Amino acid sequence: MDARGYLAVRETLESPSHPGLFAAGDCAGFLSGQHVPKAGVYAVRQGPVLRHNLHVFLTGTGTPRPYRAQSGFLSLLNAGDGTAVGAWKGLAFHGRAMWRLKDFIDGRFMERFQRLAPPLT
Repeated sequence: MDARGYLAVRETLESPSHPGLFAAGDCAGFLSGQHVPKAGVYAVRQGPVLRHNLHVFLTGTGTPRPYRAQSGFLSLLNAGDGTAVGAWKGLAFHGRAMWRLKDFIDGRFMERFQRLAPPLT
């Protein structure tokens, strides 16, 4: 565990004390000091690195990749009434336009995710 109680991981998302144990998303705490907010956008972007590094570990081929967090993100929260709240670089927005933007981004992500993530066999 790291000092905040999260599963301690290297930049490769692997535990330094338990080889073969990987973590991503909200449960992971980076020992490198890299600050990664607990937000879905970061967990999603850790996915390809996690998948690659698991493959490297399981097959013994290739080189693990480090995860590098993006510096910021647009936060959109559904208000449940056909509107959403948005926050970006210290600015806040609210309204139906924010909900439409969230719906568009989420829909595009799901289409892309379903197309790019082949079923595991």
